[in-house]
Amino acid sequence: MSFLKNRRAVIIIVLCLLFEILISNYAALKVIFGGFERKELDLSQVITEKDDSVELKNGVIFVSDGTLEFRDINTPVANICVTSDCSDGWYKEIQLSMTDGNFAYEDGFEYNKGTFYIYESQGQKSYLSFASYGKAKTIRIHIAGNTVGTLAITSVAVNKPRPFHINILRLICLLAAAFVIVSGIWKLSVSDAKHGYRIIAGAGAAVCVVTCLCGILLTRNPNARLLSKYDPEHMYSDDRYEELFYAFSQGKTSIDVDFDITKFDSLDNLYDRSERNAKDVHGKYWDRAFYNGKFYCYFGAAPIITVYYPVYLLTGSVPTPILVSIIL
Repeated sequence: MSFLKNRRAVIIIVLCLLFEILISNYAALKVIFGGFERKELDLSQVITEKDDSVELKNGVIFVSDGTLEFRDINTPVANICVTSDCSDGWYKEIQLSMTDGNFAYEDGFEYNKGTFYIYESQGQKSYLSFASYGKAKTIRIHIAGNTVGTLAITSVAVNKPRPFHINILRLICLLAAAFVIVSGIWKLSVSDAKHGYRIIAGAGAAVCVVTCLCGILLTRNPNARLLSKYDPEHMYSDDRYEELFYAFSQGKTSIDVDFDITKFDSLDNLYDRSERNAKDVHGKYWDRAFYNGKFYCYFGAAPIITVYYPVYLLTGSVPTPILVSIIL
């Protein structure tokens, strides 16, 4: 019996270790086995703004505050790696933006793919993982740090695999979760528990209730309430579920959005936010799905069935997001 228990423990440890390796190194495995082309960007071809504090010397870019732009990438990108030296200061908020198959317009360059940090070090490799839509066209790196010191960038590469590593803290959490599941502690019911366990469970439930009530009583919105009048023309909030509830109550699945869809006729790709910005096509269509000339809510319909309809049938009113949050 002890042999079986020890064998089970070994299997659990191995499975947790494999799971952690796959999770922590997914970005590296994606680049290695995803067929991505590794490409070193030519630093001599960097494009900068006139006012930027950028200098190219002996194949190294020295920058204190500015934007570096690389064009003609022409390959799908999964990550970018910046190798730098920063011995006399430290930088933060190294922002990456880009154009690709779904963000073709460069005006404004608002397609921010994320932020990473460069601290005082020598030869630091900073990675930022993301996924371009199709082939990346242009990559722009904006460096906005403190005013002290100069950052020396020695190389910029795309699709360079990250070094393998293991997150010890997450591995410990995995092992703890596996122990809880295997040990059967989760089978303990309240009726079988000691008096102390019941007190703890009751206190936890009380904390949840008090937290929800405080969210209502301490809200800064004086108009906050739990129920709103049923009025499809004047909704209580700009809530997707409320829109979906009104759509269901009218016997349809598409939702009403205050937007003139003829504005989309001027767009080559209505899913390209850069093109919408460039052609000034704005409206209340964010976070909705557009299909065959109609807008839809892509959220699940479970809250409509389990909360909105029961509350409406009992009270004749529509639950507000506050009440829905409390119930769910």
